[in-house]
Parts: sequence; structure tokens; C-alpha cells
Amino acid sequence: MRSREPERVSRCRVNIRTTAGALLRYASEESHRLRQARTGAIDPSVHSWRTHLLPYLGHESVRSQYRLDEPWNGEANKAARSHLIPEYSCDNDDCRVNSPRALSDATTSYFAVVGPRTAWGVLSSGDTISDDPSRTILLIEQLDRGVAWSNPTDIEFGQALALLTDFQVVPSGRHFSWGKPGFFDKPPPRASPQGFNVAFADGSARFVSVPIPRDLAIAVLTANGGERISDDDFSRLYRAEIDYSKIYAFTFFVLMSLLPALRWFPIRSVAAVGRGVLPSSNRPPQSRDGSQDHASA
Repeated sequence: MRSREPERVSRCRVNIRTTAGALLRYASEESHRLRQARTGAIDPSVHSWRTHLLPYLGHESVRSQYRLDEPWNGEANKAARSHLIPEYSCDNDDCRVNSPRALSDATTSYFAVVGPRTAWGVLSSGDTISDDPSRTILLIEQLDRGVAWSNPTDIEFGQALALLTDFQVVPSGRHFSWGKPGFFDKPPPRASPQGFNVAFADGSARFVSVPIPRDLAIAVLTANGGERISDDDFSRLYRAEIDYSKIYAFTFFVLMSLLPALRWFPIRSVAAVGRGVLPSSNRPPQSRDGSQDHASA
């Protein structure tokens, strides 16, 4: 199961990237404005952005079944919301269809990060993102929440900040890390067995191991904070460094292991010379019958 984890993470990253790309196309047709996402208590008359995004993902038939003049959780929309939308679902989500914890409604694994400081809040207000869009989170992956894709529930800024910085907030709902440092490597400073995928405001996506430093989490969650984030700010948190103490210890062990052999070799050579055993290159030539050639000797 662990050997298949990289493949699952990769497929889920493709899904969230596809969803983010469709979302940005939808926003461009709406004059760069996203529909305001909601959190907390949901009015049944409000519909999720995922519903409006269905035609951009090739699910026109499901969208045609869905009625916006009815509550999202009403009986009229039951048939539509039971359809699994692959782009909204991660293989590792235990609440998806055909899993032991599957619900009657097809669920989602991807949520918008909402609030006035976020990329979603800025785009929904008609403003533009001044920070680097490739370093500003738009969607975040959370597994096992059991939220129907038609449910207009998303994640607030504070919740997303906790997910990125506090490892204990969600004990499950993450992918397990499969990488291990090499024998001569130190564990990364932010080594973590779990993480999840995020999508950025430029449509790109990446896997993030958690927790990350609070200042970095705030920087990637805010759209107009003025921070400058490089790719190395992420990679250096998980990059294994060479442990020179292990190299020195291993070298010392090898030398000590070879020391008896190095000491035995010259002693044996001297003893051989003392017994008159000469190297073959210094031996006198022999005749065909095995006797020495006295003349040449």
C-alpha cells in the first residue's frame, strides 16, 4: 500500500490542478470574479462554486440535472449530487463512492480557502492579486471530511492556517509521506509523515508536508500581503542534508576493519623472504626436468 502512495498523491494533485484551472477559466469569463464561497452554517438556497464549475470540467449532463431553484440538499437535486465527479475526489478519500465510508452523496476532497485576505476573497471582490499567484493558495485538499461536492462549505483563513501549521489539527485526512532520508542524510528540519496537495492562484499545484512555519503559511494564504516567496522556501524545509558525522564514523569503521589486514600483509612478506621464498620473478630458471640451470644460477 505504501509503494502505491506516490501514484495516488500524483493523481490527486492532477485533480486539484484541473479543478483550479477550470475555476480560473470560469473566473475570467465572469470578469475575474469568483462567486463568494461560504463556511459554517449554510443556507440551503446557496449553491457551491463546484456546481457552477461542472460545464468547465466536461460534466454538462450532471449540471443539466441540477436545479438552482431548489435547495442544494433537496430531493430535486439528489440524483445530480449522487454522481461522482472525479476532478473533485481524491483516491485516498475514504468517503468517496465505492469506499467503506461512502455516503449517499458523492463527496469532495478540495475546498476553497475563503476570507478577505485570501486569493478567493480578493477575486470574488473584483480586485486583483498583487502577490505572486504561483505562491498564493486558492484551493486546499482535505480528505475524509465527508462533504458533498454540491455542499457550499469551504475553509476559512484561520482553519487553513491551522491545517498548515499545526500537525495535530487533523490527525487523518492527509497523505502519508513515502520518502526517507538516505543513510548519510540528516532528517529534514520539517520532516513529517503526512501532508496534502494545494492549488495556487495561477493554476499550479504541489504537495506540501505539514507543518510549515507560521510566517510562510500566512504568506501563501494571503493574496496582497507583499511577501516574496521562492521555491527554495518550500524545498529547504524538506531537503535532506549530508550528515558528515555519519561519514566520518563510517570511514573510521572501515579503516579499523582493514587495519588487521594491512598489518598482516607486510609481516607475511618479510617472513617469506626470511624463509628464502623469493618472488617468482627472482627465482633461477629451471630445466625441463625440473632441475635448476646451474649455469644461469
